[in-house]
Amino acid sequence: MSVCIEIEVCKGCGICVAACPKKILKMSIHRNAKGAETVEQIDPEKCVKCGTCQDICPDLAIWVCETEDRVQ
Repeated sequence: MSVCIEIEVCKGCGICVAACPKKILKMSIHRNAKGAETVEQIDPEKCVKCGTCQDICPDLAIWVCETEDRVQ
């Protein structure tokens, strides 16, 4: 398990980055089609699958998922 990030939905607000209790999310240098810097997971093995990121995301752009489906 890990987190999936819907890159084209992410607006780069960083709320999930600030809320992650394990600090495994960071703002990426990559931009989506809308020009927003998106979020990326930096330490998937440290993810405790708490769901805080998916609960706090205002755009439903991040959620707990299987590692094979991480980025969409």
